[in-house]
Amino acid sequence: MVIVVVASAHKNIILKTIHAMSRYSLDDLVRDLAVNNGLSQTVVKSLVTELFYEIKTLVAKGNDVSIPKVGLFTRSRAAAYTARNPKTGAPVRVPAKNRVKFRAYDAFKCAVN
Repeated sequence: MVIVVVASAHKNIILKTIHAMSRYSLDDLVRDLAVNNGLSQTVVKSLVTELFYEIKTLVAKGNDVSIPKVGLFTRSRAAAYTARNPKTGAPVRVPAKNRVKFRAYDAFKCAVN
């Protein structure tokens, strides 16, 4: 069982059970949150979308985002390097860029194992 808590100004929304499936989409998450908490899918989708937007915005600004018992989102810098074109063998310059890292906390790792 996985428990997800999303804090909002109105109340905490708790997803009690996520059924095992090979791929769990945003629509699946929204549906289960709505059913388990007696809310409309429109409201839940708005909250979930806002949550991910805030995480993305904060990490893009260089802030770390920690979600207790889940993990830590961080931004790291990948240095520029020279690669090779596999077809011609010519060197190709790859510019430096930001990358997103996610480090799962022990509680999350234990829940998965």
